[in-house]
Amino acid sequence: MGADMQTKKTMHCVLHGDYIKFVTDPSMACPHCESENLKKSEEKAIEKQTIQSQSELVEVVMMCDTHGEKRIEVPRFMAKMARHCPDCVGVKRDIELKPLIQQTVNEELKKTGIPENYIGQTFAGLDDMRSPKQRLIVGRLIQYVKDLISTGHSEGAKNILLSGNLGTGKTLYASILLQAVLNRALSDGVQDERDIRLKGRLSVQFVSEPNLLNQLTAIWKSNTDTQKAMIARLAEKSILVIDDVGTISSTNTHLLDLYANLLDERYKRRLPTIITSNLMHDDLKLAIGARSADRFFEKNRVIIANFDWGSYRAGTSPEEIEMF
Repeated sequence: MGADMQTKKTMHCVLHGDYIKFVTDPSMACPHCESENLKKSEEKAIEKQTIQSQSELVEVVMMCDTHGEKRIEVPRFMAKMARHCPDCVGVKRDIELKPLIQQTVNEELKKTGIPENYIGQTFAGLDDMRSPKQRLIVGRLIQYVKDLISTGHSEGAKNILLSGNLGTGKTLYASILLQAVLNRALSDGVQDERDIRLKGRLSVQFVSEPNLLNQLTAIWKSNTDTQKAMIARLAEKSILVIDDVGTISSTNTHLLDLYANLLDERYKRRLPTIITSNLMHDDLKLAIGARSADRFFEKNRVIIANFDWGSYRAGTSPEEIEMF
């Protein structure tokens, strides 16, 4: 009996009470607890295997009156529930989202500063038969928009100069470009109405040179804003259009100083600026100053489009002009 007790040891488990183990046993744990733990491990392994099995993709074949036979892959546990044609579901979702997207687009357009008479215009609606160059310019601007949307941001995108005579559509083209970016940025890849937001990655702003000067004048007359804050607001926009550059005398030192700081800040952030002007690019350098021009016209980072056709505004026939 004494020898037997020397080879065995009495242990205590708070759950199962006393138990005896051989002193040579590698584990002193309660055998009842060990058994229960082993059972739980086996149950978890079976559960994991079941989940993995149910999560495996299986092919489901369904017939749609509109789109014909559709073959889709779904997790095994959803196979019996997959009865709706994915194309029909997508069409329904797009129909439901369209008015919500448009509402958001309209709200964002109000903030951009785009002239109201150009809102709603598109590249497809342009009269591009006035010059062989027009279609090339339109095609390049459309590709510019596509590139922005595909990357989801504007960092590293090229600056653009749209130059030409009065009435050739420079402001119109710039406005259409901003709207195209805004529309695509808001609608691209939207699966749910909660996705309809800009997230600040492709924000756009339109401002004219006279408006910039008016803002400067308002700053001088009021203590509610500063030129630094104004530059900060414009510098952070993904795409900034400055319209009618060169309409104000190039000797306006306040405006030149504004251009120098604004374009320098956007240059540091690698954000594109679009300028429209009646001046050709050599004359524009005088209008915005040497420092600004050096940054705006950096090699391999600028697109220059010269609008060499006649004015859209000028009437040429009795149908276009009311004459007496």
